[in-house]
Amino acid sequence: MIRPVKPTELAALADVAANSFADAFGDGFDAETLQDILANTRSKNYFEEALDHDDVLVETGSGGILGYVQFGDADPGEVPAGPGDQHLRRLYVATDSHGQGIGRRLLEAALAHPRLAEAPHIYLTVWEKNVRALRLYESVGFRRSGTVPIDLGGGKTDEELVMRKSNI
Repeated sequence: MIRPVKPTELAALADVAANSFADAFGDGFDAETLQDILANTRSKNYFEEALDHDDVLVETGSGGILGYVQFGDADPGEVPAGPGDQHLRRLYVATDSHGQGIGRRLLEAALAHPRLAEAPHIYLTVWEKNVRALRLYESVGFRRSGTVPIDLGGGKTDEELVMRKSNI
C-alpha cells in the first residue's frame, strides 16, 4: 500500500533510506563523505525537517517500509527550475525488495500527486550509470536535460544527470 509516511515511521524510513543508498552507492564515496550523506540526507532528523516542506510517500508491506519517494519545490540552485516547478528528490526501494515493481508504483503515485501533476516541470537527478533508474524515468516521460557535479569526497567528483518531465 502506498501512502504518506507517518511521523511515527521516520526511524524506519531513515533505516530504509540509509541502507538502500549505502547498498547502491556506498562504494563510490569515501567513508567520511558517505557518513555525512547518510546523516544529512537519510536520518530521522533529516526526515523530520524535510516533512516541513516535502512530501514523502512510502510503500509498506508485512515487513514494514519497502520503499519511498520524496518530492518538493524545485530549488533553482539544484536544477534549472522556474516558478511552480517541482523536484523528485529521491526514489529508493529496500535492497531485498528490488524487482517487485515497487519503484514504478512509487513513481506513478508521486506523479499522480497534485503537487507533481500540476507542476509545469518536474526535475530529478540520477547517476548516469544507474541504468535501471534511467529506464524507469524515461518510460514515464523524463528526458535528459543536463548534468550537475557531485562530490564523492577525497577530492573525487562525478556528475549526475538532470532529467525533466514537462506537464505543459
